[in-house]
Amino acid sequence: MIFADIEVVPAVHWDKDTRAYYANKSKTDDPDEAFRETALHPLRGRIWLIGLASTASREPTVLINEDPSCDGANARLVSQLDEMVFKARPPWVGWNCNEYDWPFLRAAAQKHNRLNLANAIPHDRWGKKNSIDLALWAKGSRRWIYGLDEYSRFLGLEGKTKGVDGTQVYDLYKAYLEGDETALERAIEYVKQDVRMLQTLWPVYAADTGK
Repeated sequence: MIFADIEVVPAVHWDKDTRAYYANKSKTDDPDEAFRETALHPLRGRIWLIGLASTASREPTVLINEDPSCDGANARLVSQLDEMVFKARPPWVGWNCNEYDWPFLRAAAQKHNRLNLANAIPHDRWGKKNSIDLALWAKGSRRWIYGLDEYSRFLGLEGKTKGVDGTQVYDLYKAYLEGDETALERAIEYVKQDVRMLQTLWPVYAADTGK
């Protein structure tokens, strides 16, 4: 079993011309917002952190991409992921993972020719093979969009790290580049806490589904 969560920064590897090209294609007139949107696309954004745990009780491990703007650093991150999950058995467990986490991880594995890893990451048409997306289980339909933090707190469980949300990850990354070591520590704790919430929700899911 693999509990996983990723944190992504925008396309920090792009040059100015590429940024301008995609900014012109964006629906927003704000260049900074247009750039931040690239963190939502698996072929554009770059993974910064990967939080992983192999059981519902194990403390999460965080893999750190030392330089998301560098292909070599991205390749090393994928290599570390490959080593971490090589002996792990499915399923992969996440939140909104079929739409976000798994496509990013799979694209990164494909780019760096880790094809066995890419094949192990859930990727069938509906995202169900080897994957348990707790967001789909929680809402039961596509009508509502539940956030992991809101749903956890709704059940009376601990929520996300206070003072940080997904929209602030890029700001933490920039602060880290400027020399703020605490920014990396906060980001690491943030992704760890996301994995912990998945682990905490797992017994609720298992009791409900008989897993």
